[in-house]
Amino acid sequence: MWSETGYRDVQKRLARGGSSARERTGSGLRTLVRGVILLVVMTVSPFPLRAAVYSSALSDSWKFRSHDGRCVLSVSIPGYGEGRFIGVPGLGQRLELDATLDPFQPGEVIATARAPEWRADFPREAAHGALRHVRNGLISATGDVAGELLRAMADGNEIHVTGIRTDNPAVVLRPVRFAAVFNEFARCQQWRMPADFNDVERSRILFASGGSALTAADERQLRQLAEYVRADRTMTAIYIDGHADSSGSERGNLRLSRSRANRVADFLVRNGIPKSMLTIRFHGARYPAPEARDLADSRRVTIRLEHRQGDEWPEQFLSAGEPATR
Repeated sequence: MWSETGYRDVQKRLARGGSSARERTGSGLRTLVRGVILLVVMTVSPFPLRAAVYSSALSDSWKFRSHDGRCVLSVSIPGYGEGRFIGVPGLGQRLELDATLDPFQPGEVIATARAPEWRADFPREAAHGALRHVRNGLISATGDVAGELLRAMADGNEIHVTGIRTDNPAVVLRPVRFAAVFNEFARCQQWRMPADFNDVERSRILFASGGSALTAADERQLRQLAEYVRADRTMTAIYIDGHADSSGSERGNLRLSRSRANRVADFLVRNGIPKSMLTIRFHGARYPAPEARDLADSRRVTIRLEHRQGDEWPEQFLSAGEPATR
């Protein structure tokens, strides 16, 4: 049986324990309230907290190199990887960000060119555009977006690349000694096409009755066509269709139209056109020339060029230099 003194000792210890519990509860509530306040501030603040910022350093200048038909401007981004502009004569420009380990979350990535802080027009925005982002892959832009960002950097602007989500990092490309190598890049990019695509998209070669030989004029025309195809990096296919007039037998006309189509195709291959680019068809007398004045207009080979449209680049030009380790 407890003594009165022992009972009072237990009451005192219980009282002290209750006070300690109330203190711990109060401390927990204060921590919770502070967490809620911080969450609200982060939600409504016009300056959201963002993850790491990777920037090309003031000591890291842009470098120019030319290889494998590509003109390349590149800069190292400490902790991230490399930023680069690639130019291919006949294709335009491409911007790439190549990360050793991709820190961006999936989703759209935005590039903005803006005046640096030390300029009087800060923070004027010079250009912007959406970039393609494949998780654990390159961040890239081609066509007008890449061209505008390139020109903005040549004018001394920075490029800021950010994700839509606030937990995405930011990558900043600074124009440190960019102008010094930009002229080399521009000279490397100079390219004069031998003709306009609309002028060579469709052409034809006429043949003598019963013949499949090419004249000197025909060969000059085909050499010019081959020169254009070799120069235009967007070319994807050439369709060659052989025809005959209706004066012979069906079998003879089919054989003659095949011979004519093959004669044109062989000449193009000898002049540097890959055979894989050619589609050769022969139709006999099935398709007379539209609005033919006489049989001579139907003794022909038609040639149609097809090229890639939009901003897609051929695969062999999609990256430059050593790929980042992933």
